[in-house]
Amino acid sequence: SGSAPTRVGGMHNRRSKRWTWGSGRGARMLNMRAFASCVAFTVMSLSTVVFGVTIDYTPVGNPGNAAQATTGWGAVSDVFKISKYETTNNQYIEFLNKVDAAGTNPNGVYNALMSSDVTGGIIFTSTASAGSKYSAKAGAPAGTPAATSYGTMPVLFTSWFSAARFSNWLQNGQVTGTASMETGAYTLNGQTSGAIPARNAGATNYLPSRDEWYK
Repeated sequence: SGSAPTRVGGMHNRRSKRWTWGSGRGARMLNMRAFASCVAFTVMSLSTVVFGVTIDYTPVGNPGNAAQATTGWGAVSDVFKISKYETTNNQYIEFLNKVDAAGTNPNGVYNALMSSDVTGGIIFTSTASAGSKYSAKAGAPAGTPAATSYGTMPVLFTSWFSAARFSNWLQNGQVTGTASMETGAYTLNGQTSGAIPARNAGATNYLPSRDEWYK
């Protein structure tokens, strides 16, 4: 409610500076740039702390609202919660080190552009010990204050399927191992492209639908 905070300069200076307009199944997920307001949360699950990764949620009420007239989007029948902020590099690093302790990059959850591109914030070190092969870049991103860290910036270069695996991992309690990201909110079983699978019944941590995000 109310007006959005004043926007600051720089497209990546977003974490706590202005409203984030993210996408569950929309273009920003599919263009492999970022996932913003990534995780929705059913109102039946009340905790905002999920093991090692903490997600700050905000409730979205008014169930059964009508769609926005000009787009036809935004009608949602249930009360739910949605994350306030974009998923950070640090949060995604926690995920990577848990599901890929050996550094084999199962199902492409790590994109090399996260390291090679100037806007990416996650590096892979093959010689690091198991469970710590992924880490945030050192220093501050270009165009940001010196105190800014790559770890607190939004993670970039994720696909929808990588984001869905992050959601599955949350759904399954952030446990170690590849299996924790293949089923849960979504049944993926190795899928990395093609038709987006439906959300499973009973999912409590998941990517928002277009209508949920738009609302």
